[in-house]
Amino acid sequence: MTVRKRKDRGFWEYTFDLDRAADGSRRRIRKGGFKTRRDAEEAEALARNEMNQGVIISKANQTLGEYLDQWLLSYPPMHTKPSTQQRYEELVRLHIKPAIGNVNLKKLRPSDIDHCLRDVVKKGLSIATSVRVYSLLHESLKHAVEYRTLPFSPADAVKAPHAEKPETYTPTMEECIKLLEAAEKTPLGPYFRFAALTGIRRGEIFALHWQHIDFERGTVAVRGNVRRLNKGRGMVRMTPKREKSVRKLTLSPEALEILTQQKWRVLADKEKHPDDYKDKGIVFANALGGYRDPDHATRVWADVAEDCGLGDVRLHDMRHALATRLLERGYHAKVVQEILGHSNYSTTMNIYSHVTPGLTSDAMDAVGRLLGGSPDKEIHE
Repeated sequence: MTVRKRKDRGFWEYTFDLDRAADGSRRRIRKGGFKTRRDAEEAEALARNEMNQGVIISKANQTLGEYLDQWLLSYPPMHTKPSTQQRYEELVRLHIKPAIGNVNLKKLRPSDIDHCLRDVVKKGLSIATSVRVYSLLHESLKHAVEYRTLPFSPADAVKAPHAEKPETYTPTMEECIKLLEAAEKTPLGPYFRFAALTGIRRGEIFALHWQHIDFERGTVAVRGNVRRLNKGRGMVRMTPKREKSVRKLTLSPEALEILTQQKWRVLADKEKHPDDYKDKGIVFANALGGYRDPDHATRVWADVAEDCGLGDVRLHDMRHALATRLLERGYHAKVVQEILGHSNYSTTMNIYSHVTPGLTSDAMDAVGRLLGGSPDKEIHE
């Protein structure tokens, strides 16, 4: 805490530092205009206490940008993960502040928010980004009403942008085999094949530790994911935000063999870098034992796909391929949901609705054979 008298203006002010933001940048609260040192100290103590309780400090001429700076310090750190905090800060810094950050908070109108959302689209960004900006404004302004800073939220009068559901491409089995054979020539070949065999997300695989693998029972426990944070903080392992993302899966013999071979690769890296290797028990570790960057894996896959003439096939599409093949072979969508770690059953059905018409046709054919007097024919339940 710092309390000082401004010689240029003749009043007292206080300043105190807050915890650093998710991206590592410094955050500070400063307020002046006090006639005496004691007034500044008492105001500082009250402000610090309110900040510790998650209350956002407001002032008469506070702009939306100033309010959001304080909201980012008080709400996200208490209720969201570091990666979400980082995304919020980027949305405020890149999209909200440049468009309407200087607008007085109490004079903010629905048309201002509309302008901000249109500005996002004009910059050539996706509707999905506009949706995220809207969600952040809606959430933060709702808190302004709860804190009695605003009588009502102008975001309530704004219609949320509608993002069209992206089309899901499912590579054929021939395309999958071609891609995986080409990927074997890269250092990440075993990782790509393991991902294709299990449907586990890229960050979830890189977060696996050997303690999560039960070779005797042939299972893997998916309990986290890896993500890169800005400002030199490197790779960070985080717990999943959804309960369904934490799951235990039975592995095929082929997937278990990949893990067995991966143990030998880890030992080889240890011998190659005896002084620099830091053994943290990571399954698909980098050459020095640390977490790999999921975005790097995506870039490597994109290069492989491009070389194969299949540049439109994303790494995530291999997850779709696994799920589609399982559904086509008659496995229940609930099983697919558990494998993929979807938060609810409807998510699985919405994504793979393109598969269900064929399944419905097969089911109706089966009913027709049954009621048509041919019960001896095989019917899949």
